[in-house]
Amino acid sequence: MSLYWLLGLTTSAFAGAGTGPPPVGLDQVAEPRKVALVVGLDSYKADDSLHDLRYAAADASAMAALLEDQGYDVVRLLDAATPEGFQIAFSEATASLQHQDLFLMYFAGHAQLEPGGGAHALHLLFSDDQSAESGAGLATDDLADQVGELPVAHRVVILDTCYSERTQQLLATLRGAPQVLVPDVGRFDAWVYSAAPRQSAQEDASLGHGVFTYYLLEALRGGADVDGNGSVGVLEAYNWVGYRTAEHTGGAQVPRLEETRVGWDDLPLTVTGESRAPQFAVVPWYEQVMPGAQVWIDGLTRGPGAIAPGSHQVVVRQGGEVVLKRRLQVRKGEVLAWERWVDEAGAQGMIGAGGAWASPQDRVPAWSGSVVGWVQPRSKVLWRPTLGGMASLGRGAAAEQDRLEAGVAEVRVGLWGQPKPWLYAGPVAGAGLTWRVLDSGMQSAPLVSAGWHLDARSKQLWLGLDGGARSWAVDGVWGLQPYAGVTAGMRLR
Repeated sequence: MSLYWLLGLTTSAFAGAGTGPPPVGLDQVAEPRKVALVVGLDSYKADDSLHDLRYAAADASAMAALLEDQGYDVVRLLDAATPEGFQIAFSEATASLQHQDLFLMYFAGHAQLEPGGGAHALHLLFSDDQSAESGAGLATDDLADQVGELPVAHRVVILDTCYSERTQQLLATLRGAPQVLVPDVGRFDAWVYSAAPRQSAQEDASLGHGVFTYYLLEALRGGADVDGNGSVGVLEAYNWVGYRTAEHTGGAQVPRLEETRVGWDDLPLTVTGESRAPQFAVVPWYEQVMPGAQVWIDGLTRGPGAIAPGSHQVVVRQGGEVVLKRRLQVRKGEVLAWERWVDEAGAQGMIGAGGAWASPQDRVPAWSGSVVGWVQPRSKVLWRPTLGGMASLGRGAAAEQDRLEAGVAEVRVGLWGQPKPWLYAGPVAGAGLTWRVLDSGMQSAPLVSAGWHLDARSKQLWLGLDGGARSWAVDGVWGLQPYAGVTAGMRLR
């Protein structure tokens, strides 16, 4: 048995200009409606190979009641239905839809994969369908065409389906995960599967529902309002139900998302009526950022969703390789932007120029210009080694001379932590040569230094601060020279 959940969403807006007062009653005419078609089929008497379902009708009844409480106009089709009955109910639900309305369809029942040369089409099965017949039921391609023709700006389709025996036999003959044909859904933005094709969607008698739908209802009742804005959107609901379904089944049923969106604001599905401060941190929707990535948090595989604020051990694998392993801290309402951490973990370099101040001024000029370079190897952990070089040149009054030239050239090594994806800090140590030009000639001496480095980075630029002390011998006398510097430059990746 496999559970399949499809979400489609698109938004658009228009504005017009006119003169004079609006017609009387225009506010009532233009008020957006929320309309739902809710289908739950337990009875499949026409085909002995299709066992009756236990909770499809219960799932649909609970969904319909919740949506009605949220102000949806709901058309129900429960327990048993033919394809003709479904089309009548679909026409009834969608007859008076207008542009700014929201249409939501929920289907719980049997489905099967239609064998194909490559990807397999998903067909919804009705009570009088014969699963052995080729093309039985309603193909999701055809459903997508119907929904795509609706004159509405917002549309959501949820398919909670259990595989037929014929599909289970088909899966037994395939190696690896079968490809499911993604229908041409027009302006739909996302497909969400409640389980991988080879995983079984599970029902739980103690819940009185299918596991996925149980947590979907919990999400829409307000549990998924992670940002505390008083409403639950499509993405919030997916994030909530995805994680809890995987957790409840011990990873045997892990929802999966495929999407083609180009940015969106989350579409509110339900309203909780209470705005509150965020109570959770958020694991983001990461499939678009790193396709094929697998995320473990505190030793458990994770999809997008809410997590408790605090410190978490995060491991990210891609293509079987660990690309990130570190402990990260998140606060309430904060997004765990681990993809930025992965990006920063790669090898990189920086070059820049800046200025430095040094004391005491009786040996060298107080101010100097400098050029700096750093390289960092790839690192999966919090602390990463760093190798760099620095050269500076200063001119000014010092050592009883009106115009003295002095410079420093040194190689530096550091071990820097990364408290934020864009922030690095840690100790540095260096060794090199210092020189100055006196009236009596040039003096040079070996130099050692120790200090602290801090830098902030964007995608292309960086800004660094350094402070510490240098020591070298002049005329047999060792001196200690505090210094501070600021540098800005470009990143090399």
